Amino acid sequence: MLVVVPFRRSPDAAKGWLLLVFFLPVPALVLYFLIGRPSYPKWRRMRFARLARLMSPLL
Repeated sequence: MLVVVPFRRSPDAAKGWLLLVFFLPVPALVLYFLIGRPSYPKWRRMRFARLARLMSPLL
């Protein structure tokens, strides 16, 4: 969560999520999956998928 939560959030919002995760991990996980994940536009998801296909031979 230390890697995922602060991504594209203000420091105050990230701190709030991390405190919730550390003290109430199960409810925090449910809340995070319901409202906390940023959604990406379709063009960006397609670009990530194309990048993953290009990178797979290197890994």
